Amino acid sequence: MNLLESISPERTHLRLGFVALSDAAPLAAAALADMGKRHGIRIELCRQPSWAAVRDKLLSGEIDAAHALYGLV
Repeated sequence: MNLLESISPERTHLRLGFVALSDAAPLAAAALADMGKRHGIRIELCRQPSWAAVRDKLLSGEIDAAHALYGLV
């Protein structure tokens, strides 16, 4: 076991917000392929109705991260 495998993640459950557009495909692929499992992370996708909802939920802490427009960041 190497050093990176022995370090546990700060969070084990990530809530990722997205607006259902084609550029959100990497988030969907990561969740479907269970790409976080190797690192002990469970990915939960949280579909949002608008960019304003993504912004508001990021600010309130309801979601941990999001796919977002450059201007929103």
